Amino acid sequence: MYKQCKSYLNAKAGKMYRHCYECYPNLMIIPDILNAAMKNMWLDELCDFSKYPIALAYAAIAGGHINYLKYLVNEKDINLLHLGVIDYSDMLAMDIAAMNGDLEIIQYLHSAGNIACSTKAIDGAAQNGHLIIIQWLHQNLNARCTKIATQKAIQNGHVEILKYLKYHRLADLNDFCMDEARGLEMIKYLHDECGIDYTAKVMDNAAGFGDLESVKYLHEHSTKGCTTNAMDFAANNGHLEIVKFMHENDFEECTTDAMDHAAQNGHLNVVKYLHKYHTQGCTTKAMNFAAHNGHLGIIEYLYENRDEGCTFEAIDYAAKYGHLEIVKFLNEHFDEGCSHDAMDKAAKNGHYQVVQYLHKNFTDKCTVATMDLAARNGHIDIVRFLHANRSEGCTTQAMNAAAANGHFEVVKFLHQNRTEGCTTNAMNKAAKNGHLNVVKFLHKNRTEGCTTLAMNEAAKNGHLDIVKFLHEFRAEGCSTAAMDNASHDGHLDVVSFLHENRREGCTESAFDFAMGNHRWDVLEYLIYNRAFTRYGWYLCSAVKHGQLDIIKHIHENLNYRPNFDAISFAAINGHFETIKYLVDYQMIDFTSESIEIALQYGYTKIAEFLQERLVTTIPSTKRQKLDSASNNEPNISNS
Repeated sequence: MYKQCKSYLNAKAGKMYRHCYECYPNLMIIPDILNAAMKNMWLDELCDFSKYPIALAYAAIAGGHINYLKYLVNEKDINLLHLGVIDYSDMLAMDIAAMNGDLEIIQYLHSAGNIACSTKAIDGAAQNGHLIIIQWLHQNLNARCTKIATQKAIQNGHVEILKYLKYHRLADLNDFCMDEARGLEMIKYLHDECGIDYTAKVMDNAAGFGDLESVKYLHEHSTKGCTTNAMDFAANNGHLEIVKFMHENDFEECTTDAMDHAAQNGHLNVVKYLHKYHTQGCTTKAMNFAAHNGHLGIIEYLYENRDEGCTFEAIDYAAKYGHLEIVKFLNEHFDEGCSHDAMDKAAKNGHYQVVQYLHKNFTDKCTVATMDLAARNGHIDIVRFLHANRSEGCTTQAMNAAAANGHFEVVKFLHQNRTEGCTTNAMNKAAKNGHLNVVKFLHKNRTEGCTTLAMNEAAKNGHLDIVKFLHEFRAEGCSTAAMDNASHDGHLDVVSFLHENRREGCTESAFDFAMGNHRWDVLEYLIYNRAFTRYGWYLCSAVKHGQLDIIKHIHENLNYRPNFDAISFAAINGHFETIKYLVDYQMIDFTSESIEIALQYGYTKIAEFLQERLVTTIPSTKRQKLDSASNNEPNISNS
């Protein structure tokens, strides 16, 4: 079942996590679908990402997968002590666990010495109602929060959390706002125990939430009343009992928004009640919105009972979303007609029967865009119908877009039956998006050809089969952008093919892209096979990330040395073999500061090694740190 889901879902959609310990994050996407694999410990499904254990650790924390997190610690040498900011959101590991209410992960991080949390921890826990988390963080870490915690607790009705924040002076009474209070218990607490006055807005919001209990209570105890928003909000959300209560108790009247939005959201009972008891009525938006959302029953009721009618947008909306019966009803009972958008959007979205009806009943509402849009989205039946029954035709954009989106049958039909043709964009975009069958068809049957963009973009997206085809059968070739962009996204097979078979080569950008995106296999290939000049930059990055093969090649062939800071980054990330190589081959100088860094990050083995090789004597206090830490040496990662 998991594999079936992967084939239907977007397996690449996910969140970005840091995959190194240092402060400036390098991010990579961990697909959301891997949450199931982490939860169930399907390690085979995670093997493709095994070289990014730090990013996986952050993903495990964010997803609440404690068992997989423990596996990473025990088997992949993850040092929980140094997990910090997970991504560009500046949330720490403990922050996100707190927001998720995951006490087990919080305690596990704490037991490993990771006690770093920001105000976002309690802020997030308060928003989501995790009182136990707030208590634990405050009692064990003396964690603080911002006024966001107070605001979110009030907005979400978390009374016990607000009480705790107030009692422990984590909340400022000046931030207590009645307007945003949700739920009767919160409203009472703010008024009765905190002295916060009732407001009109709190009743408006209670009505919108469908909180009849609070509306009744405020009606009895508050002198602030409400605004027209109260009934408007209630009607919009279908809360008929609140609409009735307000009407029966002489509340503030509503506006035309009430019936307009009740109609939009399909609340026929509310529409009927407002029509019967309120004089504000509605506007043409009521029927337009109902048509948009497919509410035929409401349209029929409005037609029979009201005279506001609709505008041409009603049929436009109904056609766009395929509501054929509504299109028919509106056409038969109203004279507003429609615009070109009706046919264009119906064709674009594949509503074949709607297109047929509009063709028959609105003969002047078709444009070349109609077939263009149908072709773009692969609706071959509509393309055929328009070709057979309409005279507007299409533009070159029809075949261009069909080719770009891989709609082979549409491309073939347009080629065989129409004369508009296409441009070089057709093959360029088909190549870019990996549609080899379309590229082959255009090459064999059309004369427009392509430009260097075809191979450049195919290379960028890793479509090796298309790169090979274009290389063998087309003369346009590519530019240096092909190898540069293939390097950017880590397509080693494409990079190697271009290097071995073409002459365009690459620029220094290829190296920069590969290094910046941690495409180490690509960077290693480029260093071995292409000329480059920025030795120091690439060498320092390789040291920082423990890429020993790259370090060895640059050292053995170019006799280049990294700068002084490189060893500190290697120490931060626990790359023992890298440090050993640098020191053994006298590639780098270091001082006692490097030992301090290794000790700070818990890498005793590195610290001891550096101490043995250091000529100068470090202070005795540092020696004592070494001795006391040696019994708790962490495993050393070289990946």
